[in-house]
Amino acid sequence: FPLLCDDAEHRTSPLNMPVPAPSAGRRGIGETYEERLFLAEANIDRFSLCFRDGSQSGAMRVDLPPFEASLKNIGTFHWGLDFRGISVGERGSPAPAETLFCGPETVTGDMDSPCGIIPDSGTTLIVGPKEQVLALETDICSRWGRCHNHSQGKPSSTAFRELLFDCGNWLTMEHGLQEIPSIFFHVKGGDGAPTVFELTAWAWVTEASNSNKVCSPSLGHMEYHSQQNGPIWVFGTPLFYEYNVGFDISTKQISLQKGRCEPCSAESGVMSLEDIGTQRRRPRAVQGEPRISQYDTNMPL
Repeated sequence: FPLLCDDAEHRTSPLNMPVPAPSAGRRGIGETYEERLFLAEANIDRFSLCFRDGSQSGAMRVDLPPFEASLKNIGTFHWGLDFRGISVGERGSPAPAETLFCGPETVTGDMDSPCGIIPDSGTTLIVGPKEQVLALETDICSRWGRCHNHSQGKPSSTAFRELLFDCGNWLTMEHGLQEIPSIFFHVKGGDGAPTVFELTAWAWVTEASNSNKVCSPSLGHMEYHSQQNGPIWVFGTPLFYEYNVGFDISTKQISLQKGRCEPCSAESGVMSLEDIGTQRRRPRAVQGEPRISQYDTNMPL
């Protein structure tokens, strides 16, 4: 879990902000009070989140300077990105331009975007419509040589998950997860131009900590279809393991930056989010059942 980092320059932690006096508003127990947003009360416009593997803490950084590059938030009830589809390709290579779904041709009528993405650190999976998730897993299998052979030339979501489940019999120290293709998600940038971000297999393939090398993809199903923004995906913790995810409340913008997930204490060390060493060849260990935030799928994005 991330730790909340104080702003050393201002010498003020939002955790130490004085509690406002009760005032007229919704009634509590024995008194009335006014609901106020924590970040607004602390005068914080920007914050970011990133996670680190194992027992290492990530960080929530607050009171940040303006982001150098950002993406427009299109959500009304949630933080949201203008999602333009997913493609699958070799790790570290340019993303294939052709996407599997959510292309511009799917925008009809009064729609603002073909699809949407909610970045959510409280969800441990990447979830989307079942039909699209199955198409994604099938395409990963078709572009992953080992899976293509395992499926005897008939790649499928089932073959993909079977092969990951059996990872103890083929995962090597030399290549590990690096043989699995990456997921590239396409979004509309802050300037309106297409922007692509890579999620390597290390971000979304995990190993059950109480098993003998049993792996699974951090991919799940959720049917959330909006009128203005089409099918909605939720990008959970895999996004926060791969990127520093920043939120600007004042400008309604989102930032995705690869770099360093720096803990609050320098003694904990620094882990590069771009690390391609041994740590990124082994799957992340997880415990318990996946956690998925509850969404009212009848609400707009």
